[in-house]
Amino acid sequence: MKRLKFLALGLLLLWTLNGCSDDNDGDQITTYFLVDKTNTPLSSVSYECYDRETRKSYGSETGSQGEFKFYTGEDCEFDFDRYRGSKANDFIYIIDKNNMGQGGIKYECKSGIKSSTFREGDFEYEAGDICTFYL
Repeated sequence: MKRLKFLALGLLLLWTLNGCSDDNDGDQITTYFLVDKTNTPLSSVSYECYDRETRKSYGSETGSQGEFKFYTGEDCEFDFDRYRGSKANDFIYIIDKNNMGQGGIKYECKSGIKSSTFREGDFEYEAGDICTFYL
C-alpha cells in the first residue's frame, strides 16, 4: 500500500511540474516559412527574435524549407542582405504550413519602409534591407 501511495504522490508531483518553465509560459510556438515568388524556400536567412517583455532574444537561420519559429508576441528581425528588394521583383512571402500567405503582419525596415504584409504574405523592402516583423 505504501508503494502505491508513493507512486501516486510521484505521479502527482510530475504532473504538477510538467508545465513549468521559466520562459514563454503558456505561449504556443509557431512556424512560418519564407519563400520566393516561385514558392522556393529561402534557407539560411539570418533572423533574431525578441520577447517584448523580457527583451530576451535568440538568433537562428531559416531552415532548409525556409522555416522559422517564434512565440506569439515576439518581434523577429530578418537580414535580407542577399536579396535585391521588392522593387527589383525579388519578392519574399511569409506563409504558413498550409501555403497560406500571412497578410496583415506589421513590420518596419531599416530603409524606412513601415507597413503590413500584403494579403498574399509579401512585403516591400529594399536591397540588402533588415526588417523587423511584429508577430
